[in-house]
Amino acid sequence: SSGINAEYGGGVLGLLCALAFAQCIGRVVPMRVSSFLMVLSLLSLFFCVNDTFSLITTTIVKFLESFINSCIWIMIPESFPTNIRSTATGFINAWGKIGGVLGTTAVYLLFDISSNAVTGLFLVSSVIGFFSMMAYSRETKDEVLKDA
Repeated sequence: SSGINAEYGGGVLGLLCALAFAQCIGRVVPMRVSSFLMVLSLLSLFFCVNDTFSLITTTIVKFLESFINSCIWIMIPESFPTNIRSTATGFINAWGKIGGVLGTTAVYLLFDISSNAVTGLFLVSSVIGFFSMMAYSRETKDEVLKDA
């Protein structure tokens, strides 16, 4: 119970920090740093030594997950002109749902093989996200939203 509360506390803190950082610093740099920290945190899960370490690490992962997701949903609407913003956001959201279904299925199938296989799946996904964020260079913080 306390572990679940700590993880959700990390999630709420991640959301609030993302909003503050996105407003003050911008979107790209905090996303790059948090994506890198997510890779390190997930990598450390392979070396869990006890329950306390696991709790702290999963709380950090929950914080970073919430931080990254919050920044993404700040950036997405700012990345498209007004006339296609709703459609583009819906399209991206649909792909997120497909990823959720595929990811959940993969966890179900991989967990019987090994819990490390599941952690490996999350790690590979985070590495791809990190390199994608490194390739993305458009800062949308002070950008004027286009009408057309």
